Amino acid sequence: MMELYKFPHKLKNVIKNFQSTNENTREKQILRNATNTLTYYFLAFSLEYLTERLLCLREAIRITMAFQDFDLISERRRNEKRQRMRKRIMIAVVSSVVLVAMIGAVLFVVVRNDDTATSNKTNSKKSSTNNNNNNNNNNNNNNHAQQSSSGKEVAHSEKVVKLVCSSADFKDQCEEPLNKAMQGDSKLKEPKDLLQMYVKFAEDEVSKAFNKTINMKFETEQEKGALEDCKKLFQDAKDDIATSISELSKTDSKNISDRTPDFNSWLSAVISFQQDCVDGFPEGNRKIELQNLFQDSRQFISNSLAILSHVASAFSSLQTTVSAAARGRSLLSNSPAASLDKNDSLPSWLTLEDRRILKAIDNKPTPNVTVAKDGSANFKTISECLNAIPQNFQGRYVIYVKEGIYDEQVTVTKQMQNITMYGDGSQKSIITGSKNFRDGVRTFQTASFVVEGDGFIGMAMGFRNTAGADGHQAVAARVQSDRTVFANCRFEGYQDTLYTQAHRQFYRSCIITGTIDFIFGDAAVVFQNCIMIVRKPLDNQQNMVTAQGRMDKQQATGIVLQKCTIKPDDSLIPVKDKIRSYLGRPWKEYSRTIVMESEIGDFIHPDGWTAWMGDFALNTLYYAEYANTGPGAATGARIKWPGYQVINKDEATKFTVGSFLKGTWLQNTGVPSVQGLRIQAFAVTDKTNVRAVMIYTPYRSDKQKESYNVKYDTSIAPKQREPEMASRKAFTQCLVLPILLMLGQCDKPLNTEEGEDLVTATCKHTLYVQLCISSMRSVPESSKTSDLKVLAKIALNLSTTYAADTLSYVHELLSNSSAANGSNNIYVSRCLSDCVEEYSEAIENLQNSIEALAYGDCDKVDTLVSAAMSDAETCEDGFKDMQIEDTDSTSPLTERNHYFSELCSNALAITKLLV
Repeated sequence: MMELYKFPHKLKNVIKNFQSTNENTREKQILRNATNTLTYYFLAFSLEYLTERLLCLREAIRITMAFQDFDLISERRRNEKRQRMRKRIMIAVVSSVVLVAMIGAVLFVVVRNDDTATSNKTNSKKSSTNNNNNNNNNNNNNNHAQQSSSGKEVAHSEKVVKLVCSSADFKDQCEEPLNKAMQGDSKLKEPKDLLQMYVKFAEDEVSKAFNKTINMKFETEQEKGALEDCKKLFQDAKDDIATSISELSKTDSKNISDRTPDFNSWLSAVISFQQDCVDGFPEGNRKIELQNLFQDSRQFISNSLAILSHVASAFSSLQTTVSAAARGRSLLSNSPAASLDKNDSLPSWLTLEDRRILKAIDNKPTPNVTVAKDGSANFKTISECLNAIPQNFQGRYVIYVKEGIYDEQVTVTKQMQNITMYGDGSQKSIITGSKNFRDGVRTFQTASFVVEGDGFIGMAMGFRNTAGADGHQAVAARVQSDRTVFANCRFEGYQDTLYTQAHRQFYRSCIITGTIDFIFGDAAVVFQNCIMIVRKPLDNQQNMVTAQGRMDKQQATGIVLQKCTIKPDDSLIPVKDKIRSYLGRPWKEYSRTIVMESEIGDFIHPDGWTAWMGDFALNTLYYAEYANTGPGAATGARIKWPGYQVINKDEATKFTVGSFLKGTWLQNTGVPSVQGLRIQAFAVTDKTNVRAVMIYTPYRSDKQKESYNVKYDTSIAPKQREPEMASRKAFTQCLVLPILLMLGQCDKPLNTEEGEDLVTATCKHTLYVQLCISSMRSVPESSKTSDLKVLAKIALNLSTTYAADTLSYVHELLSNSSAANGSNNIYVSRCLSDCVEEYSEAIENLQNSIEALAYGDCDKVDTLVSAAMSDAETCEDGFKDMQIEDTDSTSPLTERNHYFSELCSNALAITKLLV
């Protein structure tokens, strides 16, 4: 696909050649080429864009039109209203920019539906007929008109309801209450109003089910305890539904798609809370009775999620189509290519303050209070500290937990929102407990650490449950808060170590140890660059890393393991051939787990996954693998369930952080996270100005290193790409970008003093002058050119080449680390793996900066080179962040990282001279 920002550059060269030539025939040919090119783009992009937009509008218009016409009015007034609505729906298609001698103009083509004439004729005929009938028999026809109008209104409302409920799985429970509601309230006109009304119906059903449960008589202590859990879960469910209804009332229809991730999180959690209530009761008839009792309310919530998705999709399509041409697009940076493989980012729900805190792991953030077990700080226990938080505190409350083992059951309540808790290291600042199912404690109550308050951030902390393998279910941490982040933390246990209960959660560079189902729950959760260590269970047990609990296919929940390492604990290695270990099993009917781009050890059984009981959930679950490595990653012998599949890149992208957690991701936020998938190819340029395309091939066994296939291209200039007719991005970009690029040049000459060469004159403006001079003069072309832009290109090439050399060095270190023994090896490998990712991104950013420089976009160069510098900084920070106790965690790349940053800094300084 040809990117439109390159198009004006091409035409500028044509015009430049035209102005410099004296041959008439040549002039005519060049002018003819320019004219033909402009005409080609105008016709091709306009036609294809219009066709795509019309198809996209069809469903949105159908839904929107359906909700405009069911006021109880006469036939004549209804037709008039329909006519007015049709006049409002127009498609703005903007023609291509005509560039002649650096002057741009935008031609707007307005297209609208032409069936207004038909509507006018219909109105005229009906009006004429009604007038005649009124003259003949006014009273009879008035009565007939009222009956006909009423009947048509009912039929129309039923049609609208069917349309809204078309994606619901339980249509009877969807259509019946909405039909009654519309017949009783003529103000229900908008899709959002119907959605809000239906969520209220769901709220009533949930309350009814929980109230019946609470009013039941229970005999045993275990049942009475489970009832107490249900009371709390009922309140959590009520809060989430109430929040959904409240926020729906504040949200305009046109913005509902932007809030869909929030509504999905809240409503999905309601289903989770209901099931948690049922799961707390012992097996038997009473538990089956409760399961049936919650069936209707679960179906109402499921339908609410389906309606939400349908309505949001329709309005999103309509809004995008109507406003795409009118509103300015974010140039270049918002294209699909720009948003996929970017790192160094966190979810949009983290504020700038939160990002600064996450960035400052080495330079610890200033705490509001400090906890020290020895009594040397504000509080001796964490619970005491939490209870002392001011109720009306605004902003983020930071708690520093000094080194120590805190044997207490800690709960961050729902009222304690936006809490940051950080320690001295995941094996230094530790919260521990030993409650377990064997001793009669319900799983829900065994957690040593519980997080309920939204916006929690945990860093460099350890969470343990020391009940052991014979304690059975024993949770180290239970997390139900929304928008939760854990970075560089450690969760230690055996069965049910980490309970990711509900809402949206993100774990980066964490370590989770356990045996059976040690990562379980029904949250939308992504584990990135984490280490799962599988321990030795009891002799009669098997290991399962995950047990995901999705109850309904409309829920936006699941467990994603991306770029993780799954390996055996030292205690398991001697018996790994006797004790089977699996990636997971389905806890609930629509269980969803994805393992991608991760390293899987050889102790994982070739089947990969195991059943819960019989054929339960095997047809409805969703288990997927993508681009995994290591001896346990082979999928040839995997189970053959209908719900299991090896997915492709497009499918895997749906489960990356940016897509699955539905966040807008920003660069340079401190904690390294990857929004998209691993880079499969990138380009570098060496010191001889020869472009090389390097294809990255992940290794498939412990003995094979990553390999690179290098192909050379004799020019560093970016290759021209042929246009693709269906490129909506290119079409919209042609509105503004060509004019901006033609007006803003990036080729300002540099004035030099007498007797001073260009290299010396240029390097005086950099921060690292001697490095600039020596590195520049290592490239012969630098002494031959008088063009400052060529020097900028050389500086970028030098940075790119050094990045590629560093990447190869990191792979060598990683290979040696993998072959070495020692407890520290796993941490060093983790950090080096992160550096592979960071430098791969840096190479891509620098290569893109070279292309941007060629087309005069110095601002883009600045952004990309700055991102590359941040990549190296993140690599360096990784060794500090891991907080390795009693080991040497010094970065082996410090010198290289600093040198690379200096090269990039010089390249930035030279580029800025061009503006």
